[in-house]
Order: sequence, then structure tokens, then C-alpha cells
Amino acid sequence: MGFNTINVSEAAFESEVMKRSTTVPVIVDLWAPWCGPCQSLGPILERTVDTYGGRIILAKVNVDENPSIAQAFEVQSIPAVYVVAGGQVVDGFVGAIAEHEVQGFVRHVSENFSDPDLLAEFTVQSQGMFDNLTPDEMLEIGEQANEVFFEQEEEYYEESGGFEF
Repeated sequence: MGFNTINVSEAAFESEVMKRSTTVPVIVDLWAPWCGPCQSLGPILERTVDTYGGRIILAKVNVDENPSIAQAFEVQSIPAVYVVAGGQVVDGFVGAIAEHEVQGFVRHVSENFSDPDLLAEFTVQSQGMFDNLTPDEMLEIGEQANEVFFEQEEEYYEESGGFEF
């Protein structure tokens, strides 16, 4: 496992992902041990995130062991990768992608979501959002995150042609 990679459980998700994302962007890798594409993508994400020297954190979530996190994100296919910054899902992709695309994606995260002022703005917007949530409320947030994610992904691909650099 990479130096900037953590395994995250349901119990630690709030502190290790949501709260940590107020100071550094967190890439959440939703995976499973039986998933071949996950086994290919995981090490590429780890190596790439490590090159940013702690400016980005990779949080790995085994969906078999943490089904409520997968359910909150409404994951239908893995690997699924989301970026959480300032307590909000701000970007992501689904499926395995080539190493140069992962590198472009992580560079995109670093360039667009690492600014301390931006993280502070996201944090203010989401403050208290995840305190004392019921499972239904977590599902609703996951639905909203998916809507934002798919809108941003579609817009990004239309403007730039994808993550290939």
C-alpha cells in the first residue's frame, strides 16, 4: 500500500474521509478483492497519489466489508472512484482506466481541488452536513453526489475529450 493510502471502514469514514477532506483532497477508491479491474486500478492509483507527497490522500473502501458506504454512493459498478474535497463529492469516474488517464485525473484533482481557500469554501458549505445522519439521509446525499458527479463528468468529457493528456 502507498504512503498516502489508507484503508477506510464505515466506522472511520467520517473522520478519515469527510473531515480530512477539509484540509486535503481525498480520492475514494471503492473496490472489492474479487474485482479484476479493481486489482489493476488500485496499485496505479496508489503509485500516482504517492507522487504528490501527501497533497492528496487515497482512501480505499472494500465494498464487501463496508456496504453502507457503497450504498450511500449508489455504487452499481466497481471500481468507482470519487474525489471528496471540503466534505463534498466534487469529481470521479467509474471503471478501470489506463495509467496515463489516472495520472491525468490525479493531476486534475491536484490542480483543481488542493487550494486551501477552495477547501475552506467547500468546508463552510458542508459544515455539519454529516453529523448524526440516518441511513436514509446518507442515501440521499449519495444520490445528490451521483447527480453532481455525472453532470461534471459529462461536462468534462465534452470540454476536454476525457482524461487523456
